[in-house]
Amino acid sequence: MRVIGPGVLILLVGCSSGEKAPAKEPSSAERSVVPTSRHYSRQQMQRLTMCVAHGNVLYHVILQKKTGTTLEQALERLRQADPPVLDENLEALIQDVYAQPDDETSEILESFYSDFCIPMSAEIPEEQAAVAQRCLRSTYIAMEAYAARAAGLTEEQTKEHFESTEYAAPIVARAYAFDGPNADYGKHGELVTDEWFRCFAEAE
Repeated sequence: MRVIGPGVLILLVGCSSGEKAPAKEPSSAERSVVPTSRHYSRQQMQRLTMCVAHGNVLYHVILQKKTGTTLEQALERLRQADPPVLDENLEALIQDVYAQPDDETSEILESFYSDFCIPMSAEIPEEQAAVAQRCLRSTYIAMEAYAARAAGLTEEQTKEHFESTEYAAPIVARAYAFDGPNADYGKHGELVTDEWFRCFAEAE
């Protein structure tokens, strides 16, 4: 299943001709939010990290859609966020999510990560994608566990939900030990960022 339409893919990649954007020295702010990796270049890590940020917002939008929030309501919430989280690329992604039939959250994010983020945005070949796949999925597990906790599911119930993923149990445990679940993007983002950095540190 491909969630993101081809027009949006070209927009997000930033160049439809196949040319790579020139590498630039990361700022001090970028260094603090983008992990380093011996597996991927700095530019690849920057693009993967942007996918994590977008995935976090998309996750919440998908949940809002399931509860009846309209596209305009979802966009307006993001426009009013402090700090603002909506840009042209993210708005295009959200519009595509609303254009799709309802699916499970995991399928939508898996498609976003696997079909776009790894091969197209970060330009990581399939034979080198294993670490990126695991670390992106780790952030999704953290988001889902945090939401499950807020919904009243026990830690054991959530671990059972992810029992087919061998590395999920400690991620779930950390999500249940994290600061109380709330809808604040900044606080929720701390959990996701922690798992993103932790995964690459373990992969090294």
